[in-house]
Amino acid sequence: MFLGGSVLVEGDGRAKPAVVLGGVVGDGYFANLFLSGQRFTIVSRTSQLLSVGKRWPVAFPFSGRFSFAGGLSVLREETRIGATATSAALSETLYNGALALAVQFRVLQMARASLDLDWSNHIFPAGLATVYLATGRKQFVSLTAGVALP
Repeated sequence: MFLGGSVLVEGDGRAKPAVVLGGVVGDGYFANLFLSGQRFTIVSRTSQLLSVGKRWPVAFPFSGRFSFAGGLSVLREETRIGATATSAALSETLYNGALALAVQFRVLQMARASLDLDWSNHIFPAGLATVYLATGRKQFVSLTAGVALP
């Protein structure tokens, strides 16, 4: 199980803080939950992204320290605009699915604990007529600390 801090990059130079919680079981099967949110006066926007897939170790100079991951992601984004003197409150919730690709570097390995640097990219089918999403990708750079549960 691991917990860490992330930066969510949505393109066009837009970055915001995020938190990642996740775990790896069995032969490299993983689940990650990324949480992020922002508030601008009366407008708030929250994102939750659940990613599941499999990690494969990469055997080259840093044997055992690099891994590649692939899987699927589901995104939920909510935008709320508070009420003003001239308009009522508005809310919009959007869902979308994505292909997830990631690279992980194990910075430090101790007996049952680890420190990892991750880059994950979630690519959405933004051009579909039935699905609206302002950006076609979500990218996270994360530093996570984990502990192996007995």
